[in-house]
Amino acid sequence: MERTSHIGRHVGTVAGLAAPRAVAFDRDGRLWVAEGGDASTGARVRAFELAFGDDGALVSSVASEARGEGALLSPAGVAVDRKGNVYASDD
Repeated sequence: MERTSHIGRHVGTVAGLAAPRAVAFDRDGRLWVAEGGDASTGARVRAFELAFGDDGALVSSVASEARGEGALLSPAGVAVDRKGNVYASDD
């Protein structure tokens, strides 16, 4: 039986992720996700603009592709510095 778990109160699910490996929030509240890819999507890093309802539950998420040099093969981590630069490690 497959089970899901979480730490803290569950507020919503971001749909359409392909093998998420790591996440980080930036100072503007965007969620950055490093994805390993699947049969239809290559490895990538995407930013998600999250919208929450009055009760604190996630009501929507809009994704945008990260821009920059290099191709990811198997991202394993993502971090955001104080200036908003996004760094991804790649196995």
